[in-house]
Amino acid sequence: MTYWSAEFVVRNEHGLHARPGTMLVNTIKQFNSEITVTNLDGTGKPANGRSLMKVVR
Repeated sequence: MTYWSAEFVVRNEHGLHARPGTMLVNTIKQFNSEITVTNLDGTGKPANGRSLMKVVR
């Protein structure tokens, strides 16, 4: 098994709303991977990238 790790920072002063959040989640679902999303300005808790409700929270 191969393990890869990468970190990306996306800066958006308006936050991640429903439409772009849906696009992100749909893209993540195309991969057989564990992908987490963290709001660095919010709680800082990682969220499952496959769940729109957790991503836009």
